[in-house]
Amino acid sequence: ELADWYLETVKPRLAVGGADAEVARAVLVHCFDGALRLLQPVIPFITETLWAKLPAISDGSARGREFLTTSAWPEVRALPLEGGDAFELVRNAVFAIRKLRKDYPGAAKRLEVILQPSATDAAGAPLLTQDIEAVARNISVRVAQAGISDTPGSFAHEVLTGGSEVFVSLNQLVGAALAGDIRAGATMSGALSASGLSEDAIAKEVARLRAELDQTQKILDGVRAKLSNESFTSRAKPEVVDGARAQERDLAQKVDALTRKIEALCGTR
Repeated sequence: ELADWYLETVKPRLAVGGADAEVARAVLVHCFDGALRLLQPVIPFITETLWAKLPAISDGSARGREFLTTSAWPEVRALPLEGGDAFELVRNAVFAIRKLRKDYPGAAKRLEVILQPSATDAAGAPLLTQDIEAVARNISVRVAQAGISDTPGSFAHEVLTGGSEVFVSLNQLVGAALAGDIRAGATMSGALSASGLSEDAIAKEVARLRAELDQTQKILDGVRAKLSNESFTSRAKPEVVDGARAQERDLAQKVDALTRKIEALCGTR
């Protein structure tokens, strides 16, 4: 969590400098200090060396003791965890972009990504694009509040948990040699006649989406079967049942979005 996410998201803030960079740096020092205290019993020598290199706390005083091995154990404090749910949009978007890059190894080095947030994510999405760009790297993110059908082009598509969606144009993913603008929502034959995008490129994306749709539908069917079982809904803890219902809503949204995208690409599911 610390190295993969927080550290990556604050790198641009540290590079800019100023008061905000010092805030980010202070949080990093605090986190590393706590992590090293927890790891000390397991890897004492390495943690002692690293801990000695951490800067003093903001007022210039020492961190309590001369050596990590004689320092106090981290204190557990009950603090409100605000913003955690919002940051899930960053994590899910980064996972989706990495998946698309893996599925299309010939993609352009730098990608232009369209993020279409769900109603739940709409307010925070514009504030999180910089974090997505920082972690995913070599991308630019544009938030599209309107329907993706208003944006010209055929797109590879990922549905995120919570209903937000990520789009990257197939032109970027299949290479410049196959570039060509086509109308969103056109059938495959109509798209091919209007552009230089290859039939293989569109067929590959449709096949990928259909496989994801089938897998998602199977999971959704399983969740619905569980919720239709009275012994589950009556005996399971309320939070477990609520979690299953939330999962059902997310999966149903994903099935709907995948179905619409397949129909837009080839005119049929």
